[in-house]
Amino acid sequence: SEVLGALGARRLRALGSVAASMCLVAGGRLDAMLTLREVRSVDVAAAQLIVREAGGTVALPGGDALDLQMRSRTFAARSPELVERLRERF
Repeated sequence: SEVLGALGARRLRALGSVAASMCLVAGGRLDAMLTLREVRSVDVAAAQLIVREAGGTVALPGGDALDLQMRSRTFAARSPELVERLRERF
């Protein structure tokens, strides 16, 4: 699609687990991931740490604080620039 092409992406994969997808970003198997629906911050808390410790970037537009009630879309990528490009388009 146009959007994927504009991001320089050649493939799109839909995986079942947000946390597992984030770990694939941390391990360099995926360049980036995003959620189309809001997820609970506590469901991705450990994966956030893993991505950040691996040098990646995580953005939760609903806020970055670990709030038990917060739900937010989630973006993770190997670079802050890619996270920003994803946030601008999605």
